[in-house]
Parts: sequence; C-alpha cells; structure tokens
Amino acid sequence: EGEKKFDLHEKYPQFTFLMLMISRLEEEKNISLALHALKDIVVKYPKTGLIVVGDGGEYSNLRREANRLGVSGNVVFEGWQSDLVSYYKSANVFLSTSFYEGYGNTFIEAALSGCPIVSTDVGIMEDVLKDGESALVCRIGDKKCIVGKLTKLIENNQLRSDLAQNAKVAALDHINHSWSE
Repeated sequence: EGEKKFDLHEKYPQFTFLMLMISRLEEEKNISLALHALKDIVVKYPKTGLIVVGDGGEYSNLRREANRLGVSGNVVFEGWQSDLVSYYKSANVFLSTSFYEGYGNTFIEAALSGCPIVSTDVGIMEDVLKDGESALVCRIGDKKCIVGKLTKLIENNQLRSDLAQNAKVAALDHINHSWSE
C-alpha cells in the first residue's frame, strides 16, 4: 500500500477540492473533457484544482486548451511521477475521462488508496466498481454527467467517504478473486 509522503492540499493550498488524473497524455485518454468539465465546475467552485500526473504527446495541446478555456490557474501538470501513493491518498477524487481503457490499474490503485472515483464507463468499471455504490460512472464523452457527479462529490463528504470505502472493498474482492482463479 505505501506511506503518504506528502499532501497535495499542503502542496497546493490555493485549492480546497483536488481532482486527480494519472494518465498518459494521449488522445484516447480524453483529458480535454476533464478541462471542459473543470471550466463548468470553477464557475460555482473556483477553488477546485485538477492535478494531472503523466506525460505524453498531448501535453502542449492540453496546456493550450486550459489557457483557451480560462482554467490554466486551476490545472497543474506534474509530469510523470514514480511514487503515486501520496497523490491517491491526498486527492479528493480520482477522475478518468478516457474513451478506452484495457483494464484500468489506476482504478484499483485509487480504490485501494481510499480515493473516490469518477470515471467514464471503461476498463473494469461496472465489472468491479458499480455506479452509485463504489464509483460514479458516466457514459463516454458525457461532460454534463461528469460535471454533475464531480459537483455531487464536492458538496457531499459522506458520499465521498462511502464511495471510497465501498471501492476499497470491491477492489480487494476483485484482487482476491482474480488471484484465486
């Protein structure tokens, strides 16, 4: 599991709510959807931050898009990091807006770290993590849904804690089940 070495809220005190994405910066990850969702969210919650961990070919396009959308002050591109535990353990939500995921290791990592998840319906979503129970899941490309689910989490600490707990149980069940097979 690993120890938390730093806290994102201490690192970025300008944000009261932190959304985390850990992803290659490639087109199929659809990070631009997250930027568009962030634009809608900061209207009501201006102290929301998006921390993006990862590298890839879309980096400069995403920076430009954040500027164009007027959210560059709410987005931090951290580049690739080897120790992800501290990110998962101190973010308020793990966000994935992918068009496609083969499996989705980051979902398991987020779940085991106790970080609630909002995601498009890709990879192991729905097989392992159930919408409304252990994650909040949207159709691929559904910005309105992503904004709605993130807003719900910003406004509801109990929901965040319930989802995180249920996700951890579901992830452990899944790992134990896969292991025994």
